[in-house]
Amino acid sequence: MRLPSTLFVLGMAAGTASADTLHLDHALDDLLDPRSIAIGEAGRGMATGESSIGLNPSGAAFNHELAVEVDYGYRLDDHASLVNASACDSTNAVPGCFYYHYTGASPDSIAGMDTHSGLHVFGSTLSYPITPNVAIGTGLKYYHFDSNDFAQTAGQPSVTIDNFAFDAGLTAHLGSMLSIGGAGYNLIGPSAEMPRALGGGIYLKPVQMLTLAFDSRWLIYQGDRSARYGGGVNLMLSPSGGQMGIPLSAGVLHDNDTHVTYLSGGLGLTTMGFGLDVTARFAVDGPADTEILAALRLWPVARGNAQ
Repeated sequence: MRLPSTLFVLGMAAGTASADTLHLDHALDDLLDPRSIAIGEAGRGMATGESSIGLNPSGAAFNHELAVEVDYGYRLDDHASLVNASACDSTNAVPGCFYYHYTGASPDSIAGMDTHSGLHVFGSTLSYPITPNVAIGTGLKYYHFDSNDFAQTAGQPSVTIDNFAFDAGLTAHLGSMLSIGGAGYNLIGPSAEMPRALGGGIYLKPVQMLTLAFDSRWLIYQGDRSARYGGGVNLMLSPSGGQMGIPLSAGVLHDNDTHVTYLSGGLGLTTMGFGLDVTARFAVDGPADTEILAALRLWPVARGNAQ
């Protein structure tokens, strides 16, 4: 679990803490889908479907599908379960997603006392196409955080935080092979669990079966200017003439705050009716940090070739 060197001072109101606490590895990372994590937390230049929730809300305008997705992940270092459920529709005039996210962590006990942290997020994203090649997007979310981990509560027995937060993003196609995108996260309503941040990325598709993505994300919250830099590659194999696809992904990510570098990879199966994805990420230096995620996608309306 990533912890800054100092703890935030908590204020108590009506018996409930309302100041900032420290969340397990920041919800900015936990909200990302398995496919984005597989390529080094990249993809802001073309964040379609569920990827638009954690990367760039404007990206939902650039595919044409109705998709339902459920993800589950497990992070070993703090025994965290990560659950995402979303429904995304880009077939209407204002594409977007509705979603629910849960992170529940039980770090190693302190002084014999079991600890637990929980984060619930309910939200929606909307994308507004300005031209066929440019779209802007917004995201609104409500989150509830609670913890009895002294490392996160600055010595208080427990803490609970409820708040709304707002995201915004932009995506632009610069030709058939290149897209760029940028987003601001928690521009309104930031906290230590949902810190304010900016992100941007480049998305390249030199040939139909190959995509490359390179991204950066910077925190801009309470003097924290740390950054994460990542990128990766996705190769789509189509042994059945487009009726089925086998995506292979690999990526690398570096966090300049913790000085940890991560390697990641993913394997999937995509048909015209459903998709399966499995992703693994582990730290190659610094503290041990391994994460395994899986996703199931369903397309109730028939799509074109597998993507």
